[in-house]
Formats: sequence, C-alpha cells, structure tokens
Amino acid sequence: MSAPPRHRLFFALWPDDRARDALAAAARAVGGYGGGRAVGYEHLHLTLAFLHSVEAPVIDALRDVASGLVLPAMTLHIDRVGYFGRPRVLWLAPSRPPEALLAFERGLWAALSPLGFERRHTQFRPHVTVRRDAPAPAPDAVVAPFDWRVTAWALVESSTGPGGARYRPLACWPAAY
Repeated sequence: MSAPPRHRLFFALWPDDRARDALAAAARAVGGYGGGRAVGYEHLHLTLAFLHSVEAPVIDALRDVASGLVLPAMTLHIDRVGYFGRPRVLWLAPSRPPEALLAFERGLWAALSPLGFERRHTQFRPHVTVRRDAPAPAPDAVVAPFDWRVTAWALVESSTGPGGARYRPLACWPAAY
C-alpha cells in the first residue's frame, strides 16, 4: 500500500495587486545588486508559518483553525533590504514590524499546536524573499520605502517542478478592516 499524498503547505500574508506591484518594483530595484533568481511576481508573499509536508486530510483541519483567527488591519512599512547567507536569499522587510503582525504569528502557531505543528524557529523575522541563490548585496543596498496595506492571508500549497516552486492558495481570509 502506498503512502497517502502529502502537500507542502504554509500560511502567508498574501499581497493584493497594488502591494504585489510595489513589491515587484522594489525587487527589480534591489535585483541590480547581484545575480540569483528573481522570485516570480505571483509568488511574492510573507510567510507566517511553514508547515512542511502535510497529509491531505489535515488540510480541512488547517482551514478550520485558520477560519477561527482574525488578522487585524495593519500596514507594513517596507524599508529594508537584507540577506540570509545560508539559504542565499535577498529579501525586503519592515525594519519595525507591527506588533499586530508579531502577535498574529504567535497566535497562529498557538492555534496550530493542537494539530501537532511546532514552530521550528525561535524568532519570527518577517520578510519577503525576492531573489534566491543570490550573492550578498552591497553594504549600502537600500530600498525606496513603501507601504503594504495588508488585505489578506492565505493557506498556500507549494509544489516544485522543472521551472521551480509554484504556489497555489488553497484558502484566503481577509484582514479585519
């Protein structure tokens, strides 16, 4: 008997077109700092919780848990470009994430815990990956600041193929404005 199918899932802030346009423009601007592969326009997001490989029957439970949470209205002031050396990713982020975002991420993990999910990192570092396999940016790399009015969050499936990762939202919830 074969193992049941598994799905790579994560929860993320999912930008609307206006925010995605601003993120893509900033990504193009900082992309001039080196090589690597640009993250596609449709894949720009801010990960809240990466769940790894999940069996299909758990997806409905994840939707139920998420439906009971409320993402408060917030705006992210994206004003920082950074780099994680180990995975070699260039990213954009707010230098001061709103407390509402940090609290929501903690609450999400608390709600996921009864389903057997555990947070694998000690500190949430909210960011939007814009380039993979990238060299470190110049020390003076900057991004023109802009605001992302968060309108939604999503449960997203990640699948990999010859062209790289593909993200598909399985469910979306609006922010509470």
